[in-house]
Amino acid sequence: ATVATTVTITDNESTDEDNAIIFTAGGDVDGGNIGLESDGTLTYNPSDGKITATGFVGALTGNADTASVAPAGALTGTTLKSNVVTSSLTTVGALDAGSITSGFTSIDVGAGAITTTGTVSGGAATLASASASEPVLSLTNTHAGATAGILRFNKDSASGATNDVMGTIEFFGTDAGNATHEKLAYIDSYVVDATAGGEQGGLRFYVAENAADLALGLSLVGQGEDGEVDATIGAGAASVTTVAGTLTMGSTAALTNAGLVAVANQSNITGTGALNAGSITSGFTSIDVGAGGLTTTGAIAGGTIDASTDFTIGGTVITDNTITDDGTLIIASSTATSFSDGNITNV
Repeated sequence: ATVATTVTITDNESTDEDNAIIFTAGGDVDGGNIGLESDGTLTYNPSDGKITATGFVGALTGNADTASVAPAGALTGTTLKSNVVTSSLTTVGALDAGSITSGFTSIDVGAGAITTTGTVSGGAATLASASASEPVLSLTNTHAGATAGILRFNKDSASGATNDVMGTIEFFGTDAGNATHEKLAYIDSYVVDATAGGEQGGLRFYVAENAADLALGLSLVGQGEDGEVDATIGAGAASVTTVAGTLTMGSTAALTNAGLVAVANQSNITGTGALNAGSITSGFTSIDVGAGGLTTTGAIAGGTIDASTDFTIGGTVITDNTITDDGTLIIASSTATSFSDGNITNV
């Protein structure tokens, strides 16, 4: 047969049909008098200008509906077009330029790490896990110095004001009926005084009491004087504050964990509650009960008893002492108006 040196090709730019793409037979790539072949899985559609095949080997440029890259291959380029189906992309190399926009519903790196030296910004970040003791948020610092990582809350307001809350940590849980999550505790920090040059801050700890009502249990409030921070403990008169060890006032131990005063005698201790045990020693110079009474069922013994007014003793016996002064002594409803040298007369 005569070998043709030219062929006539008809321009077809719009017909919606999958036409076979002609290629050389026998894998010939050098040219010459060769046969032509086609494959039904390699086609071209003039209507949309797309080539369809079962696979592609080599560098891929331009637009493609889907692309599968062999492990040894590479998908190169700077931008994935909006019509690229990304669900089949399971691994990529290092992304060293460009941006990941909000069009992504999620980014799953499996056991890998997301690293940045910049700022992660957005609305809310959620860590969720069905495993025990997870999720864990770790801040790791490997620097050899004394400093470490910082969890920082910034209240970046152009018009800072007193009572502005600077940050809050909240704790939610469910009850025994597995009801909707409830806030059962939280910590917040707030501006006590926003005056420029006199700023003061506060830290508050809230916990749930009856019926999940949140009550302030501990408050730390900075004051306007250097070295002064006021602390309030407990939510009401029924609250109990327990000190496991010794209560120290300044640098001096004041109370032991047994509730005993641990300091020496104090000049400003002016009154106590009922003394129902122990003894009052001779270290006391005087006992003044004012208009009250001094009562005992035992014996009153000692040195001199000086009664400048009427002195009444029920059935008590006075031993080994001298009674002086001009008072009236009443013993068992009898009155003695004269006494001397320890003898009671005129009974």
